[in-house]
Amino acid sequence: KILIDLREIHSRLGLTLIHVTHDPEEAMANADKILLMNRGTIEQLDTPMGIFNRPKNKFVAEFFQNSNLVESVVESYEGDWVIVANQFGKFAVLARAEKPRRGKEVCIVIRHDKAKLSTSEETQNRLEGNVIGQEIVGAVITYIVALDDQKVFKFQTHMSLDTPNFQPNARISLTWNPEDAILLP
Repeated sequence: KILIDLREIHSRLGLTLIHVTHDPEEAMANADKILLMNRGTIEQLDTPMGIFNRPKNKFVAEFFQNSNLVESVVESYEGDWVIVANQFGKFAVLARAEKPRRGKEVCIVIRHDKAKLSTSEETQNRLEGNVIGQEIVGAVITYIVALDDQKVFKFQTHMSLDTPNFQPNARISLTWNPEDAILLP
């Protein structure tokens, strides 16, 4: 109720309000701009959608707990694509800025809602693992997939879609579009 009242006051009087919170969902729902700090250092100042869609670094990507981060090494380039390698294979990521040098350690970020079930036709950006759990919030199901003994990968689907309901230990393949991944230094 207080947040609704503050938004109404902000709208009616045109006042600038500063709301301090540690709750990512509260910040996303109520802010026009978010200033995300880490131990007194500004990590990113942007709109909620800007931070959500274009995190500037690993801290920002991890803060909203909606992304998979996979440590990788730059292997090569194919046009605008950066090809990275890690223990799970080789993956293509669209270079949105300056291309990092070959051999550089980077991190690829894939939001949970950008990963999807892979069909047998897809070979690029494909991972395999076993379903080890699920989280249901409203009509959204987040599946937790073990890629190995230490790394998990999450993907989200909506109950209204024709996604099968996976049982624990089900073996699945996941993929994502290269332009949906983000490359972080």
